[in-house]
Amino acid sequence: MRPAKLARRLAVQSLLVIVGAFLCLMGGRLMAPKPVYRASSLLLITSIPSGLPLPPGTRALNPSEIPATGQTIRDALNTPAYRQRVVDRLRQTAPADPAISADQLAKIVTIDYVRDTTLFKVDATHANPIKAAQIANLAADEAIKQFRGTAPSLTLMSIATPPVGPSNDPGRYILIAGIAGGVLLPTAMWVLRRTGHGLI
Repeated sequence: MRPAKLARRLAVQSLLVIVGAFLCLMGGRLMAPKPVYRASSLLLITSIPSGLPLPPGTRALNPSEIPATGQTIRDALNTPAYRQRVVDRLRQTAPADPAISADQLAKIVTIDYVRDTTLFKVDATHANPIKAAQIANLAADEAIKQFRGTAPSLTLMSIATPPVGPSNDPGRYILIAGIAGGVLLPTAMWVLRRTGHGLI
């Protein structure tokens, strides 16, 4: 093979690899979802009609009582009225932030009891870790208020704090795209050489 032709072939191959890798990485960045942060607060189900801090000797429900009680509490909190109260609190706390509707709140807040315990977990997800913690804490506080003066009731065990890292992994999509580009480009060039295209 002539030196000039070999140099041209190497230049074309290098250019294809560089351009292909760049396009794959950019495509991976576009495909990757935005980071989502998850914050959680914990509530204790107690057998006394109070939403205040637990007095000495307060009894938590037995685990055997949890399934029925947890279902009752979960159903009571899975209502438009409860979600609207949380939304109203959010608007009062941060009026400058983009408004979140009650329907949107239903997608980012989950409240359920932790299996085989007397705990309820309040999860909130958001693109902003501080906002995720704020929503989780407001949702937990509204849950406590809803059951204040009833038996059973809910008491705050731990507040939500801003998470350090996202709960999803956007970098994974970029890595997959880069690997795909690294595999597909050499394969495509090999196929072109085998089919008789002399340029590559």
